[in-house]
Amino acid sequence: RRANRNPAHVKRMSCAKTHYLIKLSLYFFSPSATDIFFFSLFPEQCQYCHLELPRDSPSLIYHCKHCDHVSRPDKTYAYVCFKCSYHTSRAGHFADHVKSHIAEKNFQCPFCGYAAVTRNMVKNHIVYKHADVKRITCEFCPFTSKMRSKMNCHVKSKHNNIIVKSKKGFKAFQT
Repeated sequence: RRANRNPAHVKRMSCAKTHYLIKLSLYFFSPSATDIFFFSLFPEQCQYCHLELPRDSPSLIYHCKHCDHVSRPDKTYAYVCFKCSYHTSRAGHFADHVKSHIAEKNFQCPFCGYAAVTRNMVKNHIVYKHADVKRITCEFCPFTSKMRSKMNCHVKSKHNNIIVKSKKGFKAFQT
């Protein structure tokens, strides 16, 4: 039996500007030896305990979870960023956040020089910058978006308590 050559998680897309056809999947690039050397020269410093930290994400994540100088009033403070006010209880979200501080951007757009921490960020970039996708307009204001998820977030945050017709009937958004 042959494997599916076009699995559902791989989407074919062409750039609206260059008409170059690609499959949306993993796009990696490796940091050069110069980048690794440069980053090792400048360690990070924790804003809470002022300890110098190595610029590798596992060490930073471990420190951010266990630093004794951080106030942790509730479970959303399980991971507190060493550099900014970001905090979360989710290890995966925090790992992506830390990588954004240390320029560990392993996913690259095939159309331009944009690089990101997650594959989903690159997919969103491609949809916004390179794809010829019709914009969705908000029913209640002039806001537009190319992505349904962004429109749903907009409606929930800006138009709470407005009844919206959905596939399952009427739905009231509450925040």
